Amino acid sequence: MENQPMISKGSTALVLNDMINANLRKKNDPEHNQLIASSGIIQASVRFIEALRRLQVPIFWIRVERRSDNADAIFPLTDTFLASGRKRPPTIVKDSYEAANVEELPVQSGDQVVIKPRLNPFIGTDLDLQLRAR
Repeated sequence: MENQPMISKGSTALVLNDMINANLRKKNDPEHNQLIASSGIIQASVRFIEALRRLQVPIFWIRVERRSDNADAIFPLTDTFLASGRKRPPTIVKDSYEAANVEELPVQSGDQVVIKPRLNPFIGTDLDLQLRAR
């Protein structure tokens, strides 16, 4: 029994938050990209996702994407926001390079994609409902 997976089918799901180019593979920041590459997070995620797919565990991708005019963005008055001099982060526009998953972590047909309007993927989305339904 020691080789049995510790995952109970039907009660397990993988939720991946913001595994997008804006965070993991920036166009003009080789230093950031090298840091991410050396961390091994992308390769480890690939292996983990492949193992869970074999076990038919549902995969949920949480992403953020905005209108190009930022009209759908609400910026909270957090410490980080205030400390930055109230500078808005770069807009992650729907269907842009920045909004897409990194190449090694593609969304597959059976996966669920949840677009979050805020930092917390449980606020303003149906993520909780989708997880409970499974």
